[in-house]
Amino acid sequence: MGPGGGGYGDVMTFSGLFVYRVTPENGFELLGGVPHQPPETESNYGRGCGNWWTDSNSKVKRSVFMSSQTEDFVYSIATDLLDVSSLKDLEHPLVSIKLGAR
Repeated sequence: MGPGGGGYGDVMTFSGLFVYRVTPENGFELLGGVPHQPPETESNYGRGCGNWWTDSNSKVKRSVFMSSQTEDFVYSIATDLLDVSSLKDLEHPLVSIKLGAR
């Protein structure tokens, strides 16, 4: 989140899945994020996180990490989309599959 119309930073600058490497030696290390929604700007401001502390509603519902002998993949499952990303480039999914409405 970033600065916005309110005093608490109510402009949604990232909505998606953050991926971390966690080790006892280094703690939490941010590896990147899989975006599931474009960030808000002044032209598309919609109060995406106006009440994030009391009414959060992330589109991302589940994630799965799968490793092969040659590459590591992150499956990011949202309410409307399933993204498959390489751990080497989380920001640009290799495959995006739109999910139907319930």
